[in-house]
Amino acid sequence: MALTDSKEFRLSLTQAGANFAALLNPILDRNGDISLGKLSDEEVNFLLDHFLHAVPEEISAYTSILESISVKANTPETVDKFLCTKFHLQITAKADADNHITQTFLATQRTGAISRMIDLGLIYREKVGLRVTYATTPRGKIISQSAGENMKTTTIADHIKPDAFLKQAVQVTTVQGMRTLLSQLPIVDENAYRYDSENPISVGSRENSIGYRWVKTLAIRAESNLPSNQKVPLPSEPLMEWRP
Repeated sequence: MALTDSKEFRLSLTQAGANFAALLNPILDRNGDISLGKLSDEEVNFLLDHFLHAVPEEISAYTSILESISVKANTPETVDKFLCTKFHLQITAKADADNHITQTFLATQRTGAISRMIDLGLIYREKVGLRVTYATTPRGKIISQSAGENMKTTTIADHIKPDAFLKQAVQVTTVQGMRTLLSQLPIVDENAYRYDSENPISVGSRENSIGYRWVKTLAIRAESNLPSNQKVPLPSEPLMEWRP
């Protein structure tokens, strides 16, 4: 999905979304038959290929969980511990630092990612009594190897100071100020995996941070109605929690 670049903000299908919608689905197109799963093999292959090439954050979540399972950290609690260790996170009551995360937020992110991985046939749950463990499928092993060979991650904190950037994003009120913020971010093309500071992509390409999306939304609003030196009101929606 994408925001349309017009005075009235509307959600619109991207080309990738339209291509996905055209694929046959076992539930929607085969009389609600769920015996074959929620997604067809064609849909799964499409999504995984799209994630590998355009959504590195999603693949990073998948490969991290697959890595956790591979070292026998395969329960909800041990997956959480593995992720905290891997990404140098500390569980706190309130996330007031870059490396802090609340247990609720972590559990929500882990649960969502695992549910999507199960739908995609990358892992499955095993339940004995009240104990739940996760195991990797053959498809999960393939995607883990493929991602490891092809994907490099970009660490936002290598390019900006997140706390300072977000404070500026909240305070900025002019188009020029917004453009200045955007120019600080490691923006990458949708088919790239890593930001190259020696060959930066112009503002407007696909982004890898919530901070960018929020500021870009402000920029679009401002450019559609006001000259560059005129102040604009901040959006009513809150700035979402963002981590490098």
